[in-house]
Amino acid sequence: MRRGVWHQFGDRSQRLALEQLENGNGVGVIISPRDLSLERAREYAPQYARYDAEVLLDPQFFLPEASVGLLPSWPMKDYRASVSAQNALSDQEIGHLASVLESVNRDLNTSAVISPAVLYQAGRSDIQDLNARLFRAAKLAADTIGVPVLGSAVLARSATSSLNTLETSLSAATSLPADGWYFAFEFNPARIPHDQDEVYRFCYGALKLACSGKPVLHGYAGPVGLLSLATGATGIGIGHSQNLWGFSPERWQPSSGTGGGGNAPPRYFSPELWGTIVYPDEFARIESDVLSRVVFQTQYSGQVSTNDPFLSWSRWNANKHLVASIGRTLTDLGEERSIRALISTCRSRLQASVALHSQIYSAGIELADDTARYQAAWDVALARVETENGNDLDLIELMST
Repeated sequence: MRRGVWHQFGDRSQRLALEQLENGNGVGVIISPRDLSLERAREYAPQYARYDAEVLLDPQFFLPEASVGLLPSWPMKDYRASVSAQNALSDQEIGHLASVLESVNRDLNTSAVISPAVLYQAGRSDIQDLNARLFRAAKLAADTIGVPVLGSAVLARSATSSLNTLETSLSAATSLPADGWYFAFEFNPARIPHDQDEVYRFCYGALKLACSGKPVLHGYAGPVGLLSLATGATGIGIGHSQNLWGFSPERWQPSSGTGGGGNAPPRYFSPELWGTIVYPDEFARIESDVLSRVVFQTQYSGQVSTNDPFLSWSRWNANKHLVASIGRTLTDLGEERSIRALISTCRSRLQASVALHSQIYSAGIELADDTARYQAAWDVALARVETENGNDLDLIELMST
């Protein structure tokens, strides 16, 4: 697995990924059957390869009976059923599933096969048993093609609610003979997670997977990718929309028909804040010397003005800017291979962000979207990793030399 940023697909992601790859941002793409048909995926996969990008297919079995979006257009649809029904599949049917996985992964020329897996949940040994059977199908497919197989450690909130439940689920996932891990973590509902204990549990989970000595791809990472990079992840999946900033099972449930963003103004992602700021509303209120420290220019932010008159800027360009900003920052940080040095650098960045947010707040400006709420909690969580997980850090340091 290549180290760096991977483009996590959602709605309207395929062309955005091409544009980002053309501009040197990203090492791979993660195709979403919910959002892209197999026919279209076949068209786009060779185009990504032209930019030396690897392709992976996320089978998205998280909710086993889900049929939203374009999921029914993929041949895996015949194996989407209840946990009990899938557990009743015969060895012959598991072999058929392996053939389906082999076929679609060959079509897309994927660099590895991601194993289908239902969300790990606390106290559900039946799900652990099922995921082991689904992994068998993925390994058969990968071995036939001659590529690695990634075990899916996708954890529901019940599995992440305590260190005990987290360790039980991770133990089940890592008992499988995988060549690497596709990791996703369901946080409590929030735009960006900010509970110190929960954030530490995420860091702990990522670190334990990295201690296996096998590559870890953190799916649906978004801005949280800063933490996964600091705790041993090899790849980080980022997407342009907020519903790709963290794993949420709701994406695979029928839509209520509500939501959307209306005419909300664009959010400008600032790596220095490690958060967003409303453009132009909040730009207009911040002193120019402070604003100059907030702004991070990309090829998509040329219309952004730091003083009056403020030019119009589209939300779509804001989305592209976010992906470019996070991608460039994490790519640069990822050049550091010492995990202890990386944690130290990320903590320094978070502490600088907290100081900059405090300066803005002291001027009577409270930024929207709770964008100043989580950076200090993340710093505390990483400090706890340094204090409580020294042996794990030593092991990863040793493996990286």
